[in-house]
Amino acid sequence: MAPAAKLARRLMALQVVEPKRARLKEAEGQLVEANRKLSEKQAALQKVESSVEALKQQLAQAQREQKELNEEVRRGWKVGVGVSVCAGVGEGVAACKREGKEEMCKSILQVCV
Repeated sequence: MAPAAKLARRLMALQVVEPKRARLKEAEGQLVEANRKLSEKQAALQKVESSVEALKQQLAQAQREQKELNEEVRRGWKVGVGVSVCAGVGEGVAACKREGKEEMCKSILQVCV
């Protein structure tokens, strides 16, 4: 192939390749910028996820405390009901003894003990 033909071919290849190289360089620059933005967003997401995890732990703790308080209230309610029921039991036990129903008296007393 003649040197002029090689030169013409090379020139044509450069005319085709150079615009592609320019677009590639621009795309690589856009990729770098996109990766930078992605990194920033990932860091922000990590902060949000950490906050959510902390809030979940606080919620779990609050739910445990609520459960404990509910149990205390329930125990207190049972004791309160037991006291009021057992306060009237004295009369019931006396009536049982008068009627000679000792077994009934025992079962009534077991409820209050």
